[in-house]
Amino acid sequence: MLGELTLLDPAAVTTAPAANTLTYNGSEQALVTEGTAENGTMQYAIGDDKGALADFADAIPTAADAGLYYVWYKAAGDLDHNDSKPVCVEVTVAAAPSAVTAAPEQNELEYTGDAQLLVTPGATDFGTMQYALGSDVEPLEEFTGDIPEGTDAGTYYVWYRASGDLNHNETEPEVVAVTIEKVVPVLKTAPEARVLTADGTAQALVTEGEAEGGTILFAYGDENEPLEEFSNVIPTGTEPGTYYVWYFVEGDSDHFDSTPYCLKVEIAAAQPADSSEPEDSSTPEDGSKPDESTKPADNSSNPKTGAVAGIGIAAFVVIAAAAAVRRKER
Repeated sequence: MLGELTLLDPAAVTTAPAANTLTYNGSEQALVTEGTAENGTMQYAIGDDKGALADFADAIPTAADAGLYYVWYKAAGDLDHNDSKPVCVEVTVAAAPSAVTAAPEQNELEYTGDAQLLVTPGATDFGTMQYALGSDVEPLEEFTGDIPEGTDAGTYYVWYRASGDLNHNETEPEVVAVTIEKVVPVLKTAPEARVLTADGTAQALVTEGEAEGGTILFAYGDENEPLEEFSNVIPTGTEPGTYYVWYFVEGDSDHFDSTPYCLKVEIAAAQPADSSEPEDSSTPEDGSKPDESTKPADNSSNPKTGAVAGIGIAAFVVIAAAAAVRRKER
């Protein structure tokens, strides 16, 4: 009957397109397999998860970059059939693996007091090289493009990876151990044996000295070896004799200990005081002899005018007196 509407059957998708398993290779790749339709032809369109964002066409959509794609498809009906309802299939183009083409290598380092690059730069075929400090088990900080530095002596663990890019995955982190070696401390002023004479008190046997990168330690010993524990106390001596003082520089965390050295120290005996009488220094500067009359008489050592002569005169007086007495008695 004229004017009646005839409802057409929809075309049918007899073989649904399937997502291809894809990995980035730098080329355009078909995202789905080809479907088949009854009473029409298969058509496809790129879209999002809500619907097609482009016109449907017979060509299968392709993509080059890694990522997630939404391919919509339907059976476009012929003159006697309507289109089928669009259906979506999700397709992933996986990122390709990247590779470290040149692994970082440890630099040969010793302590300088300054920050030093720990490794040589690495290289990758895609993306950029990234680095992080960590333990020997895992990274302990964020990866960056900066090569880590170290200042203090010790062992460092540098982790590295290729970061990848839009189309390449980052690599699994790997680690390289790097050591900054200790150095020998600098003996700026070596201790020296002191020139000593016994004075009854304990005297430091050597000078203090000065070291950079450690502490000077001392110990008593003999000529062959130290005989006690080293300490930062300078040994002392009181009695005259020979002493042997050993010393070395105990390095800090960035320096080795130095080799021990020995100093021979003598404490001389004190000289006895001079007991001789000082010479008479009363002679005038012009060379003339002093006036004898101004000098007190000193007859103690003159046998003629001294004490002995006085004894003789006294004896003579006694003898003369005795003779006079005898004369009167007669």
